[in-house]
This record gives sequence, structure tokens and C-alpha cells, in this order.
Amino acid sequence: MYLGNPSAHNLSAMLYNRTLLTALGTRRRFSASTVDQMPRQVAAAYVFATPVTVPVPDLDHTDYLVIIGANPYASNGCLCTAPDFPGRIERMRARGGTLVVIDPRRSRTAEEADRWIAIRPGTEFTADTVVAATGVLADDIRRLARELAAAPTATATVYGRIGTTTTEFATTASWLIEVVNICTGNLDRRGGAMFPKPVAGAPTLAAHPPRARGSRSVAATRRCAGFPR
Repeated sequence: MYLGNPSAHNLSAMLYNRTLLTALGTRRRFSASTVDQMPRQVAAAYVFATPVTVPVPDLDHTDYLVIIGANPYASNGCLCTAPDFPGRIERMRARGGTLVVIDPRRSRTAEEADRWIAIRPGTEFTADTVVAATGVLADDIRRLARELAAAPTATATVYGRIGTTTTEFATTASWLIEVVNICTGNLDRRGGAMFPKPVAGAPTLAAHPPRARGSRSVAATRRCAGFPR
């Protein structure tokens, strides 16, 4: 079974897909989410105990926005869908905010950024040791880290999307995004990364949220290439 994007934008599909999948009895389930965002949800499950509680940037109040591997000028955001995402970025910059885009490609969003850092995808580790691998100068990495560390005097948020979820270290990269937002004091803070409150069906809406049981990896492998689930 493969479920595409339209199934997330149709009430009937959201209500009855689970029933259909259960009736079919197959574990071979794939979707647009497993293609491009599952590491983000796995990281959220480990950090926040549920894969459906993914914090998103408070675009209307942030002063410093770091976008990694995302192009909201083309997509209008994904996992952070906001009406007129580009317009919100432009209003942030008009009030003196800063936009930093980390992306190997000079995307439409990168063209609008105050700073574009052209990283080589699928690379990480310390500033000095990654210079040759990532193509990013150590001083540029330290500068970005120091600006994020100045969060007590200004709100900042790091937002990562498909560029961070379709690489070899996707789950680690997604987890580290949460770590940076937490360590800079910008999680669940006005202008930082905040938990959205949809109309219904989210753990964040409960008056007394149930105690989450956390997340665990399934001890199984994919039948095609033998990779861990």
C-alpha cells in the first residue's frame, strides 16, 4: 500500500485509510511521509514521546530563522505549512530579523536569505574536522553557532526539512535540530520552535495529556535491501 499527499488533505481518507490498512493486514505500508519526512517524526518520537508532535518555527515573532534543506518559497512549507510562508519571512526581515539558509543548492529561498551557506549534503561533526567534507568554513559554522547562542537576547529557531531527512544521517540531523532549539532556550517559546495546536486530534490539545510511552525501533529489516526499518 502506498499513500500519497492527497490522503493528508482529504477528511474521508484520513478517517478510513487506517481501517482499510488494518483490513488488508499488510505491514508493507509506504507513503509520502516515509519517502521524505519519517526521520523527522522518528526524532520527535524519541525527544517528545510522540511522532506527531513536531515543533515548528513561530514565523510571526522570531528574530533569527535558520532554514536547513527547505525551500518554502516553492513549497510554502512542509511540516510547517503556514499561509503565505514567504510573506511571513519577508515581514520578519522587514522588522529587522535575519534569514540564514543552509542548502547545497541556491534555491529561491536561498536567494532571499541574508546569508546562504552552501553545504555539501550528508555531512556533519565538529567545525574544524568538517571543513573539507562539507565545504563550509569553520569560522562560518562558529559564527552561526554564536548567533544562535545569543538567543537570550533575541528569539531564534532552526527549521529543517527534506534536505535534512533524505540523507544518510537524517534521523541524527533531525534530532540535533531539536537539541539546538532546546539548548538555546528556544523550544516552546514565542519566536522559537513551538508546538502547533490543530483543531482536533493532537496530544497538545488535551487538558491532561496522557503519559506517553516513548518510542522504540522495530527490530526488522526491509525485504528489498535488508536495511533496518
